[in-house]
Formats: sequence, structure tokens, C-alpha cells
Amino acid sequence: MQEKHVSAVQSPRRAKQGSSQNSRPTIGYLVSEIQRDFAMLPWLGMMDAARQHDVNLISFPAGVLRPLSGFGEQANVLCDLAGVECLDGLIIWPGVMGAYLTQSEVEEFCQRYSSMPVVLLGEMSGDIRLVTTENYQGIRLVMDHLIEVHGYRRIAFAGMFESNAEFRTRYQAYTDALESHSLPVEAKLAKPWFPGEAVYPNGRIHEEVFSQWLKEAVEDGVEAIVGVSDVIALEIIELLQAQGVRIPEDIAVVGYDDFRQSRVVTPPLTTVNPSFYETGREAVEMLLAVLDGKPVPEKVTVPPRFMVRQSCGCPDPDVVFAAAGSAKPAAQVKRSGTASDRRKVASAVVQEVGYEAVEGIHQQIERLLESFMAQVSGKGTDVFLNTLDGILRQTTAAGNDVTMWHNVLSALRRQTWPWLGEGDVTARAEDLWQQARVMIGKTAERAQVFQRLQAEQQANLLREVGQMLITTFDVDNLMDVLAEGLSELEIPSCYLALYENPRPYRYPQPAPEWSRLILAYTEKGRIELESAGPRFQSRELVPEGLRPQERQFSFVVEPLFFQENQLGFVLFEAGPREGTIYETLRAQISSALQGAMLVQRVEHRSTQLQTAAEVSRATSSILDLDELLSQTVDLICDRFKLYYVGLFLVDQT
Repeated sequence: MQEKHVSAVQSPRRAKQGSSQNSRPTIGYLVSEIQRDFAMLPWLGMMDAARQHDVNLISFPAGVLRPLSGFGEQANVLCDLAGVECLDGLIIWPGVMGAYLTQSEVEEFCQRYSSMPVVLLGEMSGDIRLVTTENYQGIRLVMDHLIEVHGYRRIAFAGMFESNAEFRTRYQAYTDALESHSLPVEAKLAKPWFPGEAVYPNGRIHEEVFSQWLKEAVEDGVEAIVGVSDVIALEIIELLQAQGVRIPEDIAVVGYDDFRQSRVVTPPLTTVNPSFYETGREAVEMLLAVLDGKPVPEKVTVPPRFMVRQSCGCPDPDVVFAAAGSAKPAAQVKRSGTASDRRKVASAVVQEVGYEAVEGIHQQIERLLESFMAQVSGKGTDVFLNTLDGILRQTTAAGNDVTMWHNVLSALRRQTWPWLGEGDVTARAEDLWQQARVMIGKTAERAQVFQRLQAEQQANLLREVGQMLITTFDVDNLMDVLAEGLSELEIPSCYLALYENPRPYRYPQPAPEWSRLILAYTEKGRIELESAGPRFQSRELVPEGLRPQERQFSFVVEPLFFQENQLGFVLFEAGPREGTIYETLRAQISSALQGAMLVQRVEHRSTQLQTAAEVSRATSSILDLDELLSQTVDLICDRFKLYYVGLFLVDQT
């Protein structure tokens, strides 16, 4: 962390809308998305930090700026809505948003928000408050492991976007590592970036382009490949395995990001965990310090964690860790060990397994150790397994991975081995360790089944909501259906607004100035609004006085658009901690609204034609043929569009 400090706002923490909207400060998070791990984990960290400090959070998943294809640019309208009218400070991740921009354009984008305190995620140049993961150190850990542990000499690098500063840093670490080990940087093996048109929005490389490069690398004798991200590394594994290449026997593959998929792919991917969750928390801490008028460092760096798995050629580290080995206890613990002894052992275990961030882990290990010593000494029956069962229940309830307790048991076994002695005590201890392993495995299995059932139920609920929206073509009825669905999805509140004068959006033009709120839903149900909905400035997000004032909240703002047709935006109060839910709802609501509005237009044109025909008959006059033809064509076009929207809705659900 650099010790240089930047000037802070010399005023107490306050909310610019505090007198009217909420007495708490409101901070924003502007990012491309909150669906995939790299963006969702910082969002979860920010939500937890905001809740801890009793401040509000509004997240703006505004898409990648100026995407090369598709209609994703319509989401960029959120960049204009994230302003001082609704926020006191803003956290931005410009690197992921500016994938298709130049460095100067990314810097210009960040300058748009200079009217309020800003903290950036990622790597940027200039005198800017910054929270970043240690990209350079992470790749050096990877490279040193490949070279020093496995002896690989011909190591390739597969990148992605040239404009991404973090990716450039990772590539620099790759070249520096080769040079520090007196290995050449080979042009055939070093592919720091691919052309923008070859990179899909999800980060994957066009298969033909990527396969050709991989084919040449394999023919050139590559021994290991470093992916600039897990997305790239996973695609490498997929393409190589399709060609009959064995991972890691023929070629080792490593990545960077530690996505959930990376842990379950075969073989599990060796990668770097950038501590995304901790990065989000640190960003909130820094921004709140600025709002409090405190001096802050210009840069905070969150250290990465190197996750060694099998794709690099290593055996499963958890299996290796389970061996007793040459046990060296942290304290000379006797079977009647004191509380001080147990604290020392617990600290040694936590340090060994690296679970310092898990809340209450020290106390849980102390309790487990105490119950273990009591049972092996014959002072209790089933006390150890009962204690472990209670701890596993707590772990599951907290949403943590219960399998981490396998490593805790391995470390405890190593710590206690020297004082067990021989005979019955050792036999009882080994029986307890084996029973504990079985208990952890069964608990993990139940937790996975429960999570899978939860995911299926959630998917079914989303599908049902979408199906209900398909059959509703009246806007007011549509809002009733949506409110009912939000309750089922456990989303506490929601505010939906339509622009008064929508038009296709292209960054950096302003968003439509005025909107009308057509849905206000809270935990008490749908709030009755005035006819046509209250009118308000779009940048306020919600009319004055309607947002929760008596409690802290976290909202996700989703843009509503269908292809190039801007409709409005919706604020979901964060309930489920999965970003995919809010994006799915956005697509469903947008399509349903488009359909409802087209129905209104079709009905209006039909009425116009019918009225014109009646007037013609009553007056015995002849309608202007061109006008009649024009209106008839418009009606047919609208009906065709309505049919298309219906097909799209069916596809979405």
C-alpha cells in the first residue's frame, strides 16, 4: 500500500438528499454487470460493508461501454443516471466497463464523475483514489510455481483486451518472471491480447481464432499456458481436451480469478483468487472515510491468494494436507490442556489453513479441540461429534463452505498427534477423525443438494413470473403481476419508471430528463400512485419521499429496453444475493412492457381506422387512399412486432 495521501472532503459524512430522501449517505457502484463472479463478489462485499456501516448502496450494472455488437449499449444509459442527484459518492470499476475504449477514453469517462467523491477499482494512472488487487504479484506467484516447482520452461500466455490495465499488468508480470529466471519471451507463445472483434462479450475468444493459436503453440512444444483470466483458461482446457490433449499430463493450464466453475472443472484449475469480496469492502471503507473528511491513502492493495489445484500438475492439496507428516505442535498441549493452550493451537490451525476471514473460526476451533480432548480422555460420550455437528450447522447457515472443515481437521490432527501417545487413546482419536470426515462429507452433500434445490426453485419462480408477464398486455395489470412475483422472489421493494421521451441511447449522451413512476412496491405491498404516475427527474431515480427512510437499503438499478427501444428503468431492493436474478427480471419486464405498449398502439390504430371508416360512411366521402394505406401498413407492422415480442418473451422464459 502506498503511504501517499490525497486530499479528502473536509466535511462530516452526510447525504446530499438526506433532508428529503434519507438521512443516511448513499453510495453507488458503477460496473458492467453483477452476474459473474468477478463483478458479483465485490458487489456482495460492498453490500455487507454498507449494511455494517448503516449506509445505502445503489448499484448500476451499465454494461460494457460502446460494445461492438448487439443492443448492450442501451444499458449504458445508467452511466448518466449515476450522479449527484441520487448519490453522495461513487465506486467505479472502469477497466471492465471500458474494454472497447482506449486508455484516454477510460480516463475521460472517470472524469465525468469528478463532482463527487470517487473510488476506483482496478488499476488506473493519475492521482486517483484506488482499491486494487495485486495483479502483478498474483501472476508472479503462478509463474514462480510453474518454473520452480514443476520445472516448466516453455510457458505461453493467453490474454484478452489490450485496453485493460489489469490485463497489461498481468502480462508484464509474466514477461518479468521469465526474464528473472533467464527464460526468453517467445513471440509465438506470448499472446497478450486478441483483436476486439475476436472477443465475445462473455470474455471467450472466437473459437476459430483461439484454436489456431493453440494449435501453433502445441506444435511449438508449449509445456504450460497461463490464461489472463479463468474465462480464458477454462476455454483453453475445453479446446485442448477436444483435441485429445491431456491436462496437465501433456500441457499444464493455470488461470486468474478463481471463478466457481474453476473449482469443479476436470481437472480443477490452479488459479489466483484476487480477493474480489475484500476489494468491495475496502472500496466502501475508503469512500466512507472520504465522506467523513478523513485522509485516505491514494491506493489500497488487496493481496491475492494462490489456489493450487491439479491443472498445473500438482496433486490435490487437500489430500496432501490430510497426512499427519512430521507434526510440530504450536504449544506443548496435554490432554488436560488449558484454555491458553487451546487458543495457541487454534491460532496455529487458522494460520495453517488460511481461514482468518471466517467469522468466529478461532472460537469454533477452540470448542472443537476442547471437546476432542475430553472425548479421547474418556470424559465424555459423543461430545466431539455433537460439537462438530453444531459448528457445521452454523457454517451452513452462514453460507460458508463446510468442506473447509476437512482442512481444519487435518491441521488439528497434526497439532495433537505428538501428545496422543499410543494404544487406546490413539485408536479412539483416529476413530473420531474418521467419523468427523464422514460427518463433514454428508453435511456437504446435504448442503449441495439444498443449494441445488434452492437454485431450481428460484429458476422455476423466475420462469413462472415470465410466463405470467407473457399473458399480460395491460401495463397496470402488468405491474400487479410483477408485484406478486417480487413477493415470491423475496425482493423487499421495487420502483419502476418509464421515460417520458425515450430514444435509442448512445454513450455519452444524456438519459431522458423526465420519467413517470408506474410501480412502487414495498414489503407492505403495492403503493397506490396518482393517475399516469408521479413525474420526476430521471436522475433522482425515485420521486422524493418514496425511498425507504427509516432503514438502510441496497438497490440494483436495471435499465429497461427492448433492442434499441429505451423504456425506462427499475430499482430492485437486493434480496437474493445472485446478480443473475435481477438481469433476468430486467429482460422479462422489458419484453413484457414492449408487448403491452405495442398492444396499446395496435388498439389505438385500429380505433382510428374504424372511426375514419364510420366518418366516411356517414358523410359519403372517400378517405384519402394514401392515408388509409399508410395507417393500414402501420397497423400490420405493429401486429408483426407484437408477434415478434411474444416469441422473444417465450424464449426468455
